[in-house]
Amino acid sequence: MISFCRCFLLTIFICESFISTQNLNYVALRAELTESLDDVLDFINNFHYQMNLDVWLALTLVEVKIQKKCIYQQGGHFGNFCVFSNVQMTRKLKMQKIIAQFLMDAHQWVLNDVFLHNQLHNLGIYGSWTVVNVTKNKIARYNGVSSDDCLTELLSSLRTHSSCVVSSSCQEFMFGNRVDTGYILTHRLLYLHIMRMLRCPLEESFSEKLTRNYCSLILKEARTNEILGFPQHDLFLEQVILCGLEGYTEFLNANWTLTILSWKTKPGCYKNGNDDLNGRKINSRSANVISFGCTNHATGLGAATLALNLRYVLFKIFSTVRS
Repeated sequence: MISFCRCFLLTIFICESFISTQNLNYVALRAELTESLDDVLDFINNFHYQMNLDVWLALTLVEVKIQKKCIYQQGGHFGNFCVFSNVQMTRKLKMQKIIAQFLMDAHQWVLNDVFLHNQLHNLGIYGSWTVVNVTKNKIARYNGVSSDDCLTELLSSLRTHSSCVVSSSCQEFMFGNRVDTGYILTHRLLYLHIMRMLRCPLEESFSEKLTRNYCSLILKEARTNEILGFPQHDLFLEQVILCGLEGYTEFLNANWTLTILSWKTKPGCYKNGNDDLNGRKINSRSANVISFGCTNHATGLGAATLALNLRYVLFKIFSTVRS
């Protein structure tokens, strides 16, 4: 049984009287994000038996994004503005216990405390792409090697207490000089992030450059997804989460935030994409269809994305109050 303990503290509303008129939109957006996140967490709680490992990882990121930066103080007068107090759950995992404990520990995840504005390369869009291009790369596999294989190999150092293990095939997968798209690209970024979590011997300048390049390519693909009417919700949510975790505000614009809010179904879950697009069913790479036609993977991603956007909106509100 999953136990959720959430407290949406009334203290956060005290600041609204100090917020200028130009930021009233952020206040309204904060309220909508808070309510939507609450809805999704309620759904996951009520249908926990339909969830999988992806959902638990996403909920860990919810905890990272909210708890790590939910303390906005105004001269010490209002204390903590903590919208999301705690997530406690019984996690049924198929992974090695020590690996699971590491990934499910919110304190292990690296969160950029500084939001980065206009730091990505503007690569435009993929002008020749169609819906098929957006939805075809559903499996994160390169030359017969899956990203899960490489992540398992990397995380094996937790069991053996050895240095980070990267085989030649995984080195080519994750660091090869090529342009990838879809889940291959997002999983390359995730792999790099976990290497930083493990404190693998990476030069900071190399890591920052690679992260910026990956998110620039991801932004190009996300914008293409938007131009085509967002046929792939699941992938877009993953893109927003992973690059948002790095602090890139290009993924946190108001239009995309409102779009993500609109995708939440009335019961509080998320679907992978358009139910039917040109007569073809759009399925997630690995998700299971759950109640109300939603998928567990997209629902977990939805929760994490809402938390990410809420963190950014709170930052905008309270940084304005300070100034």
